[in-house]
Amino acid sequence: MIRRGILILASGLFQLNMLYFLWPFALQPDLLFILVIVMAMNSEFRKIAGYVLFCGLLKDAFALRLFGFNSLLFSLEAFLVGYICRRLYYQEKAWFGFIFLASAGVLNYFILTVILKRPYIVIGLAEAAINCLFFPIIEKLYSADRRPATGNSYAHR
Repeated sequence: MIRRGILILASGLFQLNMLYFLWPFALQPDLLFILVIVMAMNSEFRKIAGYVLFCGLLKDAFALRLFGFNSLLFSLEAFLVGYICRRLYYQEKAWFGFIFLASAGVLNYFILTVILKRPYIVIGLAEAAINCLFFPIIEKLYSADRRPATGNSYAHR
């Protein structure tokens, strides 16, 4: 539980501070959004709802406009992704992750295009592709977070 919170904070800080200096392109990956999709694919919504809301609020705190937009959309998308993952049988989770990540990213920018009446959808398509590149990294970090800590177990002796 604490490790997941640390992963969220680390992703947020890396996205807001370090990635700005390390990533050479104008469009940057949305690590918090990727983390929300990964959590939704691997956990029940009721178990991650607080973390999803925290990710959205963290991103909203640094957004220039529409406070609460990310919190609302992150929660909605996490619920929908989790619902679809549990209803569909899938062999290769990575392909579903790419599909969910790309479609949810495009949905975010489509809604921004409608609300702000500017063509954000083009940016959304490019950012969705970039997010898909970072999906495997965030998924590995999340998987490492979910592994139980190994202690001195006498069961193996």
